[in-house]
Amino acid sequence: MAKRVQTIKSLSSYPFHCPNCDKLIKEIKIYCSDLCRDEASFIRYYRACIADKRIKQNDVKAAIAIRLAHILAGGYNARSRRIPDSIRKEVIRRDNGRCRVCGKPGNQIDHIRGNSSDINNLQLLCLNCHNKKTMANLKPISPDSHPEKYAHAEALLSRVHTSKPLRLCDGTDWSKNWRKILKARKEMGKKMINIRNKNASLFMRKNRHYWHFYYWGRDEKRHCISTGESLKDKAEQFMKQFLTDLEKR
Repeated sequence: MAKRVQTIKSLSSYPFHCPNCDKLIKEIKIYCSDLCRDEASFIRYYRACIADKRIKQNDVKAAIAIRLAHILAGGYNARSRRIPDSIRKEVIRRDNGRCRVCGKPGNQIDHIRGNSSDINNLQLLCLNCHNKKTMANLKPISPDSHPEKYAHAEALLSRVHTSKPLRLCDGTDWSKNWRKILKARKEMGKKMINIRNKNASLFMRKNRHYWHFYYWGRDEKRHCISTGESLKDKAEQFMKQFLTDLEKR
C-alpha cells in the first residue's frame, strides 16, 4: 500500500483520495469501495481489542479471524444477507429463543446455506455455536497456497500492530474525523460545480458560433449519411454562406 501523510486537510482537499488505500475517488464519499470501508473498520476493531485487553477472549479472537476471512474473500455482502425484522422475530419464536445446536439462549440468526432469507434456511444460534460453525468453514492460507491473500493479510496486520495509527482511518478519532472530511468534500464539490457552471457560461458567451457549428455538423452528418451526399461539400457551402452573412452584419 502506498504511503501518504494523512491529515483531515489532505483528505478534504481535491482530488479526493480513499483514506484506506489512497486511490482517487471521483464521487463525493469517504471510501473508494465497501471493501476499503470493511478493512479500515477491521483494523480499528482489532486495535481497540488489543488496547482494552479483549483480545484475550476466545469469542473476540474468533470474531477477528472471521472478519479477516471475509475481507480476504472480497468482503462481506451485508445487504444480501440482511434479514427483515418480521422474519427475524418469526425465527426466534419458532426456535423458542434457544440455540438449535446447544439449547442455550440464542442471539444469532444464521443462514444454514447460502444467502437466502427464507425462514426454512434460517436458524437461531448462540454466539459460540455461530462462531464455531463459521470457523469450521474457514480454510488456512500460507505464502505458498495463497500468496496474494497472505500478503494482503500481512499488510492489514502491519497496520494493527503499531504504537500509533499509520492512517487516519485506523485511529480512535475516526468516528469524528470522517464526518468532518465528508462535510468538507461536499462543500468542495459545491464550489467545483459553481466554477464549472461559470466556466461553461463564459465559454458559451465567448464562443457563441461554436454551438452553431456543432449543431449544424451533427444534423448535416445525419442527413448526408441518409442521402449519400458529401459532408465536405456541404461544409464548404455552409462556411461560404456563414462568412457572407458575417460580412453583411
